[in-house]
Amino acid sequence: MGEPTVAETKALYGHLISECEKLNIGYIQLMRYIAVLDPEGRGLKDLDVVAEFRPMIKNAAVLVNGDYDGAKAEAAVTAKQADAIAFGRPFIANPDFPDRVKNKVPLAADEFSKWYGVHAADGSIKDRVDGYTSYLPATVA
Repeated sequence: MGEPTVAETKALYGHLISECEKLNIGYIQLMRYIAVLDPEGRGLKDLDVVAEFRPMIKNAAVLVNGDYDGAKAEAAVTAKQADAIAFGRPFIANPDFPDRVKNKVPLAADEFSKWYGVHAADGSIKDRVDGYTSYLPATVA
């Protein structure tokens, strides 16, 4: 069995959204394609989940995640592509993320290799001196 096609994914998630809408749930979160999280290149990078699925969601709030910064998030909410944007990775490299967005300070890049420790040859995770706590807050004048 291979990876699902775009058509199969649209059909499956279209059906799931339709069923969720009947349940009057609070929110549905859509996650845009993120290349760094797909090192084998198996994801559906040609599927714009927001353009495809947002119009189907009428009752639930729509949260979207996936490589947003402050400006992109504001634009998406203003354009009603989402009711809110969820941030994950930006908080790892930017412990002061809300302040950076508010003050329009550029975001620091996150380094995936630092997220979870060092993987040793035996598969164990060893402690490291850098990682989540290595990222410093921005200096705002």
